[in-house]
Amino acid sequence: MRKQILLCILLGLAAVVLWGCRAKRLPEGVSVETLRYETWFMMAGSETSLSISREDDGFTVVRTVGWEEPSRRAHGSAQMGKNIADILREHDVLSWDGFSGHDPLIDDGESFTLTIAFDDGTTISARGTNRRPKGMGQAMREIENLFDQLLWEPEQ
Repeated sequence: MRKQILLCILLGLAAVVLWGCRAKRLPEGVSVETLRYETWFMMAGSETSLSISREDDGFTVVRTVGWEEPSRRAHGSAQMGKNIADILREHDVLSWDGFSGHDPLIDDGESFTLTIAFDDGTTISARGTNRRPKGMGQAMREIENLFDQLLWEPEQ
């Protein structure tokens, strides 16, 4: 009888712990307010930055590749913030918050910083050298593709 009671207590505690540790997801319908992503390639000695910020009628997008290239600016629609949030949700962006990774076995690779603010008050901050949070590489490629489509569209 004592073993059964103890087993019930342990199972109950395990359920509480697992419930509390379940993965949190970015809510549906949330939009990005600002995003700033910078990378430094140590061997090439170059920097790339990508930023988005909300304005009254949409978003301003700025992309800089290298130090000698001029920055590219464009204006995106209000939907852009939701599209970016959808990509980030797919890649479990909330798990990236606080990431600070480093691979000491690589001394000539890439470093990054990422900050994101959402319209519900959620913020994400991550940084690393030769390491990224799981899913971040793919998510940032998808977001960069959105930006590239906008930045390289002919102006009318």
